[in-house]
Amino acid sequence: APERAQITQDPGAYAPNCGVHITLDSNTFFSKQVTQNGTRYSFYDALWNWVAGTGGPTVVLTAKPPLSPAEPPFDRECTGSGTASPALVTVSSASYDTMQPVAPGSIAAVFGANLAPELRAATTTPLPTNLLGTTVRIEDATGTRRQARLIAVSPNQVNFLVPAGLAAGQATIAVQNGGDELTLSPVQLATVAPGLYSANARGEGVAAAVYTRVLPGGGRSTGLIFDPITLAPTSLDLATGDLYLTLYGTGFRGARASTAQIGGIAVPVLGFAAQPEFAGLDQINIGPIPASLAGRANAPIILSFDGKNTNPVTVSCR
Repeated sequence: APERAQITQDPGAYAPNCGVHITLDSNTFFSKQVTQNGTRYSFYDALWNWVAGTGGPTVVLTAKPPLSPAEPPFDRECTGSGTASPALVTVSSASYDTMQPVAPGSIAAVFGANLAPELRAATTTPLPTNLLGTTVRIEDATGTRRQARLIAVSPNQVNFLVPAGLAAGQATIAVQNGGDELTLSPVQLATVAPGLYSANARGEGVAAAVYTRVLPGGGRSTGLIFDPITLAPTSLDLATGDLYLTLYGTGFRGARASTAQIGGIAVPVLGFAAQPEFAGLDQINIGPIPASLAGRANAPIILSFDGKNTNPVTVSCR
């Protein structure tokens, strides 16, 4: 569970409201104002994530000159140390794979505590950068900082669009809620970081996909490959016409090439692109599904984009 680390310093060592940067192993993370509480100490409270090694790291805070006019000034250096434990995890909102990076332009989810006062989904276009006072900012490996557009916020999860144009490599996500509580998370960015949505929204099980059946006479029919109420897979008939799948995901619109397999059998890729109706959503069309897959229940679908595999989802055929 996340724990709060408190950094203390005699207020005589620096002025109230000085700009402070967190440094972990010489990597600067983010800046925040420090305010004076009481008569003897000033406190810096923050939650942040540590992914390397075991146990919590020592955190060193050092005041530096403002990086932009919007940041508060400082007049003397201040340092302090404390111990932090993991607080945030940022993942693809499709795969939920904590070992994979996220891609600029994709939909990501960050999990933590006290991220927003309540559940609220965005209702405006373009998506807002502030929901209920919650904001998300990302700083990439080059120092470029951009505000993320928010899809939904809640006390323990925020779904957002990773801003396009950020550099690949180590980045930092800063979540700030309406109560001015700052939460930090290191995250890896990659140009392509593919994930597929599943019907149960857990990144596994039957795919959140649509089938298209093309009959010999040219007629077409479409439907979900799962029951929308029970989320159980629908067994697709491969004996009538040709069957194609449209799968939805995020993080692969920037890929150059893709391959597909169902149950270990290669399936043609017809094309993939950004889905035009929903920000951050990507789609891929594959098929026809080989007749040799008839009778296969929960056959794994594995897609690869520029050599990077998606999380496995499934389809059932008869």
